[in-house]
Amino acid sequence: MCWGCEERVGVLCEVGVAFLVDDDELVSSDEDFVFYNAPATSDGAVSMSIDGDSEQGVRIDLTLVPEDCARIVIAAATDGDKTFGNVGAVSVSLDGVDSTVATAVLDAATTEQSMLLAEIYRRGSGWRFRPIGQGYDDGLAELAVRYGVEVDS
Repeated sequence: MCWGCEERVGVLCEVGVAFLVDDDELVSSDEDFVFYNAPATSDGAVSMSIDGDSEQGVRIDLTLVPEDCARIVIAAATDGDKTFGNVGAVSVSLDGVDSTVATAVLDAATTEQSMLLAEIYRRGSGWRFRPIGQGYDDGLAELAVRYGVEVDS
């Protein structure tokens, strides 16, 4: 899955992150939080990729995702005091082996500094994709804490 932001001078989507969460919407350990300082899980199930300032991606090998993981939440945060209103439209796409499977444009943000972009979740014996576009007026640290990540102060 990848996403891109409109390129605007001085505004960056600072960070793309992924949370591997259980049925209670919590990570089982901090290793289930993938971000710039920890760009992949140790088993290789989820890894981040960055292509310049405006495009980031998450590679997911569903065969390696632990059984206790109910969903993988993909999110982003802005740099400093910028908001997603400053960023503009965020385009999210789910790419299969040979082609793009689904796309969504998230463009209703105003004051949000962090945003849930999409999730991949278990449904029966398979996986499904859902664009989200839910924003929050706080940053990456607060978002991580909501998912049970221990954040250093």
